[in-house]
Amino acid sequence: MEDQDSNIGSSILMRFTDSTRIHHLEIRKMIAATSHGFVPRRIAPTAVAYFDATCSSLNQLSPSSEAHVIEAVVTILSILIPQVSPEILIEKESTNESVSAAVARVLQFDTRNLNDDAAVLGVKCISQLLTVILTNNMDSAWSHVSYLYQLLLGFATTRISHVRKASHVVIAEVMQSMQGTADIVPASEALVNLFERWWLPLLG
Repeated sequence: MEDQDSNIGSSILMRFTDSTRIHHLEIRKMIAATSHGFVPRRIAPTAVAYFDATCSSLNQLSPSSEAHVIEAVVTILSILIPQVSPEILIEKESTNESVSAAVARVLQFDTRNLNDDAAVLGVKCISQLLTVILTNNMDSAWSHVSYLYQLLLGFATTRISHVRKASHVVIAEVMQSMQGTADIVPASEALVNLFERWWLPLLG
């Protein structure tokens, strides 16, 4: 983890260094600005430091933010979440600056600002939070992630089509990751309840 920490900023820059896509250029701009901002404040450029900075950028997004900026922020966030320890993610989620709540807010933006790729990545960020916490075998992990799972299920019926479609894929992946664990039971029950409430009536 320490080696990853020390190279995470450079790794992200290298990942997008040859691309001319506008949101990739924005990613490089954001990472460079964040890295330079660490220096005068003597902040070590760890994954957690980049994660906190990206969360701050996430909270600053608004419905008027440009599409490439939104996509850049959620892309960086999706790269960083797996690099942060479950304990820190849980701590972050338990505050008023919940990452999942901030992502959920962005997923409600108009489709003119929230493109399909950003929507998929936003839903992926929430599933990553859930998966990272669950797969680290923490005591009472389900109690920490049940609301994240419910958030994903909520997206499965949203009127925003590209968010809804993304959630269907992600929910299937999350269910697959839970196979063989005790968490599959409450997750399956919640999914069945959603089916009975929303889709069963449509079948007559």
